Order: sequence, then C-alpha cells, then structure tokens
Amino acid sequence: MHFCVQLRFQLLVLKKFKEAKIFNNVDFNELVRALELLKSDIPSALAPFEENMEFAKRAQQIWIDAFKVNFELVSFSLKDLNLLNNYLKSMIVIIHCQRSSLSYSQSIWDGIESRILVANK
Repeated sequence: MHFCVQLRFQLLVLKKFKEAKIFNNVDFNELVRALELLKSDIPSALAPFEENMEFAKRAQQIWIDAFKVNFELVSFSLKDLNLLNNYLKSMIVIIHCQRSSLSYSQSIWDGIESRILVANK
C-alpha cells in the first residue's frame, strides 16, 4: 500500500478514535496536523527503499510521540501487526454500525463497547 493511501487510512482511524473517546490523553488535533504536514514529504512510488523506510520511521515516530509509547517496550511481529490491523478495521465497522443503528438503546451500545474496546487479558 502506498504511503498516500496509508495516511488517508490513518487519518480515518484517528477520526474514529477521537469520536470513540477511548484515548483521553492524546491531542488528536496535533496528531492530525502532524500527519497532514507529513503528506507533503511522501516519497514517490519510484523512490529508493531507504527513502521509503525513512519516511515510514518518521510517520511511526509521530504516532509513538502522540500516544506516548515507550518504543523499547513495544515489539510487533508481522503476524501481530496484521492482527492489530484487522482489529482496528473491525472497530471502524462496529462504530459505523453503531452510528447507523436506530434499534438499540445507548445502554446496550455502552455494554457492547465496554466489552469490545478493552484488550482481552
């Protein structure tokens, strides 16, 4: 997936995170601003691998800084990243479902959210 598409997806995820109000200590406006600024530096599709890697590291660092993550404590395998990606996509679908559903009360949705938006232990 090219970086332009990835950034658009990241901005969509950010919007959903902000709407879901599950990360209270993140400045979403600043995070969106930083990612929007990054758009102007997207390497071309023909750019060397090293340039693409440097750009990816910059984008990653923006997220790490925004969510105040200690990078040394976080190490994901490719399988873990795919699972996380699938989880985040499914959360977006659920949020869309919630917004379009008129047949369930807010208390029912609150119960659903309390069970799915928490990591299983």
